[in-house]
Amino acid sequence: MVVVSLEDGTNWPVPITPLPPEWVHEAERERALAAQSLTARPKLCTSDVLYKDPWLMAVNKPAGMYCDDVLEDETVQREAAATSTRLGCQGAVCIRAAHRLDRDTSGVMILSVSPSINASLTQLFSSGAVHKEYFCLGVGAQQAWTSTTVRTGHGRSRYGLWRVYSADDIGQKLPGGSKVKCMETMLDVVASTVMPGRDGDKNWGAMHLVRASPRTGRTHQIRLHCAYLGLPLMGDLRYGGPRCDARGTELKGHLLHAHRLAFTHPFTQETIQLQAPRPRWLQDFLQECAQPVIV
Repeated sequence: MVVVSLEDGTNWPVPITPLPPEWVHEAERERALAAQSLTARPKLCTSDVLYKDPWLMAVNKPAGMYCDDVLEDETVQREAAATSTRLGCQGAVCIRAAHRLDRDTSGVMILSVSPSINASLTQLFSSGAVHKEYFCLGVGAQQAWTSTTVRTGHGRSRYGLWRVYSADDIGQKLPGGSKVKCMETMLDVVASTVMPGRDGDKNWGAMHLVRASPRTGRTHQIRLHCAYLGLPLMGDLRYGGPRCDARGTELKGHLLHAHRLAFTHPFTQETIQLQAPRPRWLQDFLQECAQPVIV
């Protein structure tokens, strides 16, 4: 365990991942402003609704869309209202996010459309009873592992940023009163391909398609763990990823996709298995691979 002592004698655990460079803050601010633009804001269509029943709905959230905007989306509102009307329910429909995805993360997102299921969904996600499978595109040297499970600490540093901490620090107090929490992820390298050094003069080595299954649900968990292992995600400026793709085109955000979600329905006890379509970046990567890849 590593701690830092301040002048007042307070000891804080020391993060084991670095702070982002200063220029990243301005770049992320520009991305956030672009995402808030009315002209650039993504919208859902009927085909983006992956599942719905009287209690919940699943949608394929596009990259660049905030979770709160999903709740207010016209298609989501219309589909939820149609279900409510069909069941003869009175009053406004209350839509709530059962979990959250980062703005630039695409894929399966679960929404509650009935207050009666809110507590059950919260318990489902907080207990780890939801199986989640993501795909992401990391960059870096060829790894000595093809499959690994990472267990570390997770928390906000005194700079207010999410950081990786040693597993020995789990339970230790952090600035602001929170504590270091456990963060665990299963990771598999599905395929790799050489990447030209097109982001400045830096040679990124190779691109790696990684399948990630988080066992806990911490903020930025997959992004943090991939960066910690030396495979920051393409476009993930905050955690050390390249700003441009292999062709030199600037990326609008990190390449991370919530591909599959499975759980037991709290009310019907059915096994619900959901899968979102592959995003364009994933399709392109699979086409460029020398060997066929099954995902």
